[in-house]
Formats: sequence, structure tokens, C-alpha cells
Amino acid sequence: IFEGNEAYNNLKDFCNFFCHPNGFHMNQDYKKAGYNSYGPYVLTLEANIGFLRSLSDMMLYCNKNKIVIFPAIPDKFIKEGCSFENLVAKGGHKISASLHNGLLNFEINFVNNDVFYLYNNFEDNPILKIDGVETKFASKLNSFILIKNCKFLQYKGVRKC
Repeated sequence: IFEGNEAYNNLKDFCNFFCHPNGFHMNQDYKKAGYNSYGPYVLTLEANIGFLRSLSDMMLYCNKNKIVIFPAIPDKFIKEGCSFENLVAKGGHKISASLHNGLLNFEINFVNNDVFYLYNNFEDNPILKIDGVETKFASKLNSFILIKNCKFLQYKGVRKC
């Protein structure tokens, strides 16, 4: 839902109250902090995979032909910085990005010439480097930029936080 602080707090609660120090998911609030009141412990692993998926969705959101870089970053990550390398988007495209001191850098390596929309959550009229050529896009903050027929996309600039 693009709410970074809420996502971060929910994941933190999940780790603190539903995951045992040994890494197993307990399927309940095993510390009895009031999150639920289920019966005996049942150890599983698959919920921890859901945790990792949730964390990656906070870093990169892809839906059909739309890509959003850092869609749900909590204030803590903005303040302390965050990054990811080679997350694979729909279509097999590899995306790397970093956010430090309000500066956003990202690169997209395309495996084919898909047409897609990049959500502009960084600045008005950004300059993107497409296959080595800088191109200024007439795009307002919080709108989509149409990207097509390129192999490499790069951005270095500001992120409005």
C-alpha cells in the first residue's frame, strides 16, 4: 500500500513476536505480547520467505509494465540510507538502486526492448541516461515516464522524501 513506515513497523513486529531466535516462524505470538492467542507452537519456514518478499516489495514494485523504485521506504531507511542490487523485475530486467542523504541512484539493465512505465517519485523533469545518452523528461513528480527501446537506464539525482 506504499506506506513505508507502516510496513517497517509490521515487519519489525513480525520478527520480534512471531520469529524464534533460531529463525523459525512460530505461527503465533510466542512471547504472548497480545497479538494473538493460539495454542501450541508450530514451527514453519515459509512465513520468513514472505518477510523477504515484503522487504523486496518495499524496495522495488513491479506490476505488469509499471516499475516503482523505492515505493515504500520508511523514514528510518531514508535517514540511514538503503540500497539493493540486481533485483529482478518482471521480464527479467535487473535493477539496482541506492538512496543516501536524499540522493537517489538507480540503474536498470534490460534483457529486451519492453515498453514500460517508470513511476517518477524522484523529481520534476528528471534527466535519465538512456543507453549512455542523457534525456530530460517532461514529467511531474508522482507521474509515469514511458520508457521504450533501450538496454540501459541510469539516474543520479535527488529524491523528494
